[in-house]
Amino acid sequence: MELRWRLPGAMHFHIHLKDNQKVKNKKRWSQVMYMSYVLDFKIKQMGVLEEDTYILTTDADVRFDADSVEALLDRLIRDPNVGAVCGRTHPLGHGPLVWYQMFDYAIGHWFQKVANHVLGSVLCCPGCFSVYRAKALRDVLGLYSTTADHAVDFLTKDM
Repeated sequence: MELRWRLPGAMHFHIHLKDNQKVKNKKRWSQVMYMSYVLDFKIKQMGVLEEDTYILTTDADVRFDADSVEALLDRLIRDPNVGAVCGRTHPLGHGPLVWYQMFDYAIGHWFQKVANHVLGSVLCCPGCFSVYRAKALRDVLGLYSTTADHAVDFLTKDM
């Protein structure tokens, strides 16, 4: 099901509700659903090339500005071999919960960046603030859309 609104400034706002009878449960299948929608329908409908299309993903509680998005896009534009980039997020607020989040995010960020460097590849771009090259998504969507039949499939697709 799709809900549509036209916001001030002629901006279109769409909400797609997942039908669990048609699309499997879990976050991965939601991602497959909306990425397939964008890649298979919206890009063609808009008449743009995948090579010139980028998809910004954010969490609802993430605040960012145009300069932050521009920095991510700049990295993608400078190197056509880069398929996705992510920004580092910082929790706002005060108190023990925010302090824990700050520590958790920082440790995760440092360990993940070291692992990425050692392996020579980005393992995961978190959805909280990332930009993906549409062509790169197209290249992996078929593999990502397959069922996890073995333990390694679960680790690489559903974790």
